Amino acid sequence: MFSNDKCGIGWGRFVPMSPVNFGSFDGVKFTLDETGLGKEFHAVSNAGANFVRVFPADVWANYRSKKEVFQPYVLDISRNKWDLSAFNSQYFPIMRRIFELANGVNMSVMFDLFDNCQFHGTYKKWSPWCNNAQGILRPEAKAADKYTKAWITKCLAEFKSFDVVWSLGNEMVYSGFPDFVARVVCPFIRAKRFAFKRLVVGADFSLTNSYQSDVLDAFINAGLPGYMAAIRPIHSCGGPCDPPDAKRPYGPILAKALDTFKSACVALVSDDAVYNGDSKCDVDARKRYRPSAATWGKMVTYTLARHPNSHFEHIPHGPDLNCHVETFKSISGAYYKKWGNRPKNWGKYPSA
Repeated sequence: MFSNDKCGIGWGRFVPMSPVNFGSFDGVKFTLDETGLGKEFHAVSNAGANFVRVFPADVWANYRSKKEVFQPYVLDISRNKWDLSAFNSQYFPIMRRIFELANGVNMSVMFDLFDNCQFHGTYKKWSPWCNNAQGILRPEAKAADKYTKAWITKCLAEFKSFDVVWSLGNEMVYSGFPDFVARVVCPFIRAKRFAFKRLVVGADFSLTNSYQSDVLDAFINAGLPGYMAAIRPIHSCGGPCDPPDAKRPYGPILAKALDTFKSACVALVSDDAVYNGDSKCDVDARKRYRPSAATWGKMVTYTLARHPNSHFEHIPHGPDLNCHVETFKSISGAYYKKWGNRPKNWGKYPSA
């Protein structure tokens, strides 16, 4: 896991199979641009990255109909809804190939089983968990348990030969999520299908809710030992406080989380949800900026000095691969300052 480095250094690619990234889908056949994806994986791994984060599917592209959306489930054309009882036969071979490419350059795959962000606004019409023949509206609902259990079981079977870190979901800040963990996830942990050290709790640390601690309480109440090894995400790291605060140089959430976490807790520091960073090259079409490479290096140094039991994740906003490579070089430089050596992938994968 994480190349046996002292901390995880992650590339939050999210949806390689998106039509705006490395996938194309004509409604019948899906094609993966393996050359382009391989080039990207080589570049970030060579700069020190040791894991890539992947979502199950993309709901954010500019789709016109459900026929254009490649999902793990079969689309029932007659009802224009996905069928949660029927898996798409093309899906898992494609996803396994993505895992092969990542593992092939010594990067673990952090796979998000669910994602709360796709249940908002116009995105949700492209999600099978909101538009299905079974009438399910969210995966946390008790009515969905049969299908969420089948999905988790299928993923565990399909990806069992790969180096995988399992995320219970992205930003699962929903009141029903801790109960879902207790009902659906804890039995998998008890059966040793998930190991805590390879499990991301799903709910990110927040100043406004307790979902992350509520998930940990679900583990405690289920009598599951070792839950402190589970990885706890901290999002919105790397942007400025408003107003500026010298005691919180990388946003309000990181400092609070590091003050809250016990030494045994495992943190995952992420620039997800940072839109006002200082990067000049990592910017999207809506003029939202991630932290610069220099800021990332300083933030890693700051974090490791306060909480050495931390991992890091950079999520791209802009398409400039060289910009992101510089970010990973900066993170790797902070890693060197802390431990006196570079991450194990450094310089090993110069080209695809």
